Amino acid sequence: MRPPTAADEHRLASLMYHAYFGTIDYEGEDETQALGEVRSTFSGKYGAFMWSASRVIEREGMLISAALLTRWQDRPFVAFSITRPEFQRQGFARACLMSAVNQLIVDGEHELRLAATLANVAAMGLYQSLGFRVQQ
Repeated sequence: MRPPTAADEHRLASLMYHAYFGTIDYEGEDETQALGEVRSTFSGKYGAFMWSASRVIEREGMLISAALLTRWQDRPFVAFSITRPEFQRQGFARACLMSAVNQLIVDGEHELRLAATLANVAAMGLYQSLGFRVQQ
């Protein structure tokens, strides 16, 4: 596990595409559009990208999971928590998020927010097990 780099953008796009394809959050994007989303995230679409707190997990040259954090409305924000389908439910997303949280604590942060689709039961279960609370 490590922080992402700008050189990861194509592999992050592939990860993003495969993580979302066929899910409740999939809106028909292709891998090229996912690359645009990664680049936009790095460039500040969701606030300043937090390079040191974000995490990726790589296996045999392929990114299999990532937690991409930004500073949105002056608070740390999980812009994306994504895992390739064949690696889901193996603790990789949890590991990325916990490592990101630990780095935030080291950096003096006391809060982390995210937005999630409530109907994404697996994601909601993960987030709630990590202590995130649903706000109205």
